Amino acid sequence: MQGLINTADRTFFNRVNKICQFLQESENNAEHANNVTSEAYAVIRKNVVQNYVTGIKYVEKAEELYKNITALKQQTAALAKKMSTLRSIIQQKVNEIHQMEVDIDIKIRACKGSCAKLFVYSIERESYLILDKHLSQLDSISKGRVKPAELRVVKMRPINEATLVSKDYTSLPREGNVALNHFEDVEQYQLALEN
Repeated sequence: MQGLINTADRTFFNRVNKICQFLQESENNAEHANNVTSEAYAVIRKNVVQNYVTGIKYVEKAEELYKNITALKQQTAALAKKMSTLRSIIQQKVNEIHQMEVDIDIKIRACKGSCAKLFVYSIERESYLILDKHLSQLDSISKGRVKPAELRVVKMRPINEATLVSKDYTSLPREGNVALNHFEDVEQYQLALEN
């Protein structure tokens, strides 16, 4: 009887020992998996935060570029208007000079027989034709200017998290006493082009 008890005791002891070893291995595996998960979480979190900061910097630079382009467009429009005004003033002055030269030529020709000295004067019509040609080219360039397309602004809009997170992920995994969150502290944004 004692022999049967000892045999049963050893059998149960071996079974309990195997169960304890299996539990210890499972605990070691769980701890290793938890450590790997924590390390992966830290790496992924670092990348998520870097991407978030990069996105914010990108939007800031895009807004700065938009402001600069808008200022350049306004300056270009003001300069085009000023250039058009100056072109018309130049055209008017050229016409006045041409009229004066014609008047002077008429007076010199009228004075040919009665003047003590004779001046030879001729109007350079080619120079006026060249000036007219250049002014008309300038006018055609300013009128043929293509209006630039409207710029679209890059904006960051918060993402509605209710549509992103599946209902399957309602509980958070834990590492010791600390819950591994789903990066709730890092706001999620979506880049969008707006008019």
